[in-house]
Amino acid sequence: MKRTTTLQLFTVLLILVVLIWLLERRSPVQFPKPERLIPFNIDEIVTLGFEKDSIKIKCSRIGMQWRIVSPVNARADAGMIMSDLHTLEMLKVDEVITESQLKRRGLTLKDYGLVPPRARITLGTRKEFIDILVGDSSPVGDSVYVNIKGLADVIATSRVLLDVIPASPEVIRERLLLDSGPERISGIEIHRAGLPVLSIERLNDRWQLKQPFVAPANHERVSQLLEFLYELRIEKFIWDPPVSIKEKERDDVQMKQSLLSKFQLTKEQAPLRILLQETGKSTPREIITGKNVENAPETVYIRLSDEPSIYSVGSYFVSALSSLCDNVAEKRLFPVKADEIIRVSFRMGDSKFVLLKDKTWNIVEPVKYNADIDAVNKLLEDIVSLQAVSVSSCAKTNLPFQGLNQQCMLVEMNWLDFSGKDIPATNAIKFVFSPWNKEKKQSWAVLIPETSSVVFDVSQVLSGTGDT
Repeated sequence: MKRTTTLQLFTVLLILVVLIWLLERRSPVQFPKPERLIPFNIDEIVTLGFEKDSIKIKCSRIGMQWRIVSPVNARADAGMIMSDLHTLEMLKVDEVITESQLKRRGLTLKDYGLVPPRARITLGTRKEFIDILVGDSSPVGDSVYVNIKGLADVIATSRVLLDVIPASPEVIRERLLLDSGPERISGIEIHRAGLPVLSIERLNDRWQLKQPFVAPANHERVSQLLEFLYELRIEKFIWDPPVSIKEKERDDVQMKQSLLSKFQLTKEQAPLRILLQETGKSTPREIITGKNVENAPETVYIRLSDEPSIYSVGSYFVSALSSLCDNVAEKRLFPVKADEIIRVSFRMGDSKFVLLKDKTWNIVEPVKYNADIDAVNKLLEDIVSLQAVSVSSCAKTNLPFQGLNQQCMLVEMNWLDFSGKDIPATNAIKFVFSPWNKEKKQSWAVLIPETSSVVFDVSQVLSGTGDT
C-alpha cells in the first residue's frame, strides 16, 4: 500500500516537472507581445535622435517643420523625416526573447550586440520618449535585434530599421535653399554687378515693374522667376557655426566674416543679390551669391541673410536668373482681356474716335452711334494681342519725348480689374504711337504713366502697315 502511494506521488511529481519544463521551453513567439515596435503614433512625435559610431543627430519638430538642433542648427528635410517615421511606425515585433529566457540560455544583451549598442534611435512625444538600442543582425532571416532601453527583453524586428539611421546630418538636411513658398512674395529686388537694379512689386495680384522703369511686368515670367528661386537646391554645405560652446562665439563671428570676404559673400562684394519681400514681414529676405567654388567651378558660394550657414549651388543659377530678368517686362502693350475693356479712345491731331461700353458698345465720339459689335470685338482682340519686340526706358532708346508730334496717335484704354475684389476697380492705360519710319523701318509706342515713360518697340508689329 505504501509502495503504491509512493509510486503515485512520484508519478504526479514527474508529470509536474515535465509540465513546468514544457512551459519554460515554449517558443518566444508564443508569449504575448506588442504587434508594433513603436508604442505611439508618428503624428505625436516631436523629437527624434540618431546615434551611430561618432555621429549624434538630434531633431525637433516645430509645427509641421523639422529642424536639426545638433550637431548643427539647420532646417531638416521634413519629407525625409516623415518617411523615416512612417518606416518606424510600420515595424513589427517578429520575436521577443524575455529576460528569463536569456538567463536560462546563459545569454545577455551583450551577446546580441546591444551592449554597447550598434546604434540608437530616440523618439519622443510631449509626454514620453523611448530609446531603441540597435544590435546585431540575426544570423538567419532579415531581422535585427533591438532593445527598448529600461527593459530587459531582446526584440527581433525588420532590418529595414537600419535604413532609417542617417550616416551624417547632411543626409537629412533640407536641400531646398528657400522654405515657405513663392505665393507669399509681394516684392522682388535684384542687384547685378554692372547692371541697373531690377525691382518688381505685386499690386492687386498684378506684377508691376518699378525699376529700372515703371511698366507692367509679365506675370508668367515673374512666376517662372519665383519658381526657379524656390526650386534651387543646395549642392554642398560649406560652413556651419557650432551650436554650443559660447566661449567660441566671438571666434565664430570673426571666422564667418573672414569666410564671407574670402568667398565674396559680403553685400559690397557680391556679384548677385536677390531681395524677397514676404507679405506681412518688415524686412526682406536676401539671397547673396559669391564667387565660384575653388576646384569646383560648376558651383558658386551662396548664403541667406537670415541664416548663418554658407552653401554652394550650381553656377548655372547665375546665367539662368539673368535670362529670366532680361525679359521680365510685359511686352504686351495692353495686358488685359478684351472682355474687361469698357472704353477705348483713339486721337490723332484734332481727330478723335471713342468707343464706350454700357451693356453694349457705342460710338460716343465724334458722333453718337450704335457700334457694330463684331467689328468692335475684332478691334479689341487685335489691340490686346499687340506685342512689342523689346521694352526699355525713353532714356535708353534716346527717343525725345517732344518728338512725338501731331502725326502720332494717342490710344487710351479703360478696363475693369476684377482681381481679388468684390467690386472691380477701373484702371487706365495710355500709349502714344509714333508714325512708321520708312527709312529706319521703325515704330515706337510710348507708355505714359504718371512717373515716367516706357518705350515699346513695335516695329515688327507695324512693319506692314505703311503710313496707316
